[in-house]
Amino acid sequence: MVSSQGVTPVDLVPSAYRLRPSVALKGPSVESDKLQVFLAEQEKQLHDSFSAEAYHNLPEWPNLAQLELAIGAALKHLSYPKGREVRRVKKLWGLTRLMGLAYGGPAYHDVISAEVVVASHEDLPSSKFWKWTCVAHEVVHAQGFTREMDTEIITWLAFYLSTDPMKQNFARMMLLQKSGQEFQWPAELLGEFKRVREERKKVQAEQWLVSFFRTLGESSGVQNSGAKYGTVSKGKKIPEDHEFFRSVYKMAH
Repeated sequence: MVSSQGVTPVDLVPSAYRLRPSVALKGPSVESDKLQVFLAEQEKQLHDSFSAEAYHNLPEWPNLAQLELAIGAALKHLSYPKGREVRRVKKLWGLTRLMGLAYGGPAYHDVISAEVVVASHEDLPSSKFWKWTCVAHEVVHAQGFTREMDTEIITWLAFYLSTDPMKQNFARMMLLQKSGQEFQWPAELLGEFKRVREERKKVQAEQWLVSFFRTLGESSGVQNSGAKYGTVSKGKKIPEDHEFFRSVYKMAH
């Protein structure tokens, strides 16, 4: 697991160590005013195009073949060759389940079996938005991108380039969620997020062993961080040279 996440010196993925998207794009810093206008546009487009019915009818988990095609298009857009094909998606179990839930990294790309392994809804109640972007993120890892920031940039691009309005909205939602700023989610999403939070509290209350190791990890400073995925802390100003937002802004313009 860790040998496909850039933790160890040697990565078992043959196409690892690709040029960072932010370096390949060679984009300059983005002025704060321009970035704020861009974020406001993305929020407006999200509300204008979001369909509660379409989201409700969306499968709980993405179709892996379709996701591979979308990610392939993103790689081609940036002139990257395709990496390995993911065979299937399966749920976390055993020691990796305990580690993933406790650490805050409930999914990974298995470099041995070429599978995406992710926490089940029963172990980690989550929104459809999270499930789709999570699986896409891990499929991008399989293409040889070990850094989380690089992987999130490619994941965003895969949804952004889609011709499907809901997938395009996933790109907008990723962007807004990472901004650390206040914005309004569509009502359908707010309702789902509330249900998921309540369900997750009930599930986590019964996961005493996971809670023990999570507390142990937090006290030891061993816990996953949103910063390496491009997330800005709530209320903080987005730096003009922020790797994720600078890259996304350049690709969208």
